[in-house]
Order: sequence, then C-alpha cells, then structure tokens
Amino acid sequence: MCHGHPHYHTCSHTSVKWLYCPEASFDLETGYETPCSNPIYSTPQPSNADCPLQNCHFKTLRGCWTCCVCGNNANTQGWCNGVKAADPSKGSWTPVGVEPRAWDTCGHGACHQCIRNGERICRDHRAVV
Repeated sequence: MCHGHPHYHTCSHTSVKWLYCPEASFDLETGYETPCSNPIYSTPQPSNADCPLQNCHFKTLRGCWTCCVCGNNANTQGWCNGVKAADPSKGSWTPVGVEPRAWDTCGHGACHQCIRNGERICRDHRAVV
C-alpha cells in the first residue's frame, strides 16, 4: 500500500508527499507516479514550506492581504477572516445600529483581485496573531 503524508500550508492548500509501494504505476512518458488503488493517509500536518501550486494567490500576495470582497486587511492566511454581523431573516449584512442576530465570516479565498498589504501592516497583524 502507498502511504500519503498530507501537509497543509498557510494558504489553506494541502499537498501530499507519497511513499510509493510496488503496486504504484509509473508513466514513462510524463514521469508521473500514481499511488496504488488502496492508499493509506496519515494525519495532516502543518507545513512551513511554500505552497507548491504555481497559481497560489496567497503566495503572490506574500502572506498578508486585503480582501477584495469585504475590505478586511488583517488576512494572514489563505481565506479572509473578516467578520460582519448578518441578519439571517434578510439574507444580507445587518445595517449599522441594528443588533445583529448572528455573525458571518467573509471566507473569501485570496484571488488576483485582492491587494497585497504593505510591510508595516503585515508586521502589525503578525504581532497580534
């Protein structure tokens, strides 16, 4: 059986390092190895390594960004942690001055429209986290 060792990155993407068994297949044309049909996965572990994805926008934003959806500028992970009061009965954000019934998180993933924050802002947010 092949063994997969998942690692989650700061950006929220996950990568898997494989230890292949003899039943794994190897494509001579592409050079890619594919795990067997009955792999075993270990418990995901955090990783300090950069995300291996070439189009990871969090990596492009250098780990500190402002959300293009809600404007929260305290983001230091791959998903926006902006919190706003929500009014479930209206399905929209609660107007200012109205007591909220619940809280919603933005949850937007870093994209090409989000803006990289300056070094001072990043230092301040990392000191708080």
